[in-house]
Amino acid sequence: MDYTTLCLADVIAASVTLGDDVQTTFGALDAQQLNWQPDATRWSVGQCFAHLLATNEAMSDSARQALGGRPTMWQRVPGLPMLWGRLLVRSQAPDARKKFKAPAPARPASSAIA
Repeated sequence: MDYTTLCLADVIAASVTLGDDVQTTFGALDAQQLNWQPDATRWSVGQCFAHLLATNEAMSDSARQALGGRPTMWQRVPGLPMLWGRLLVRSQAPDARKKFKAPAPARPASSAIA
């Protein structure tokens, strides 16, 4: 699937479906199950959710800033925002070949997630 061609309505519909799937799959887990880690180098389910929430918040803040303020010089260059946007979306797609390390603000706490 080419995620760069999805319209906003498709993204919203997929988000609702994903939220329902997550609730069905993980909603009945207790705190101990959510915080279980296969080993010290892997995140628990709770840490994965904490990472997703932090990342989504950072992306939402950036989008609000970009939409609410005066465009920067780089944002006004024809085609450049679209090129960088497509590269960003493709780099985070499920079938992306390269893995990225999460930036510090998006990393979950190492302690138990409530």
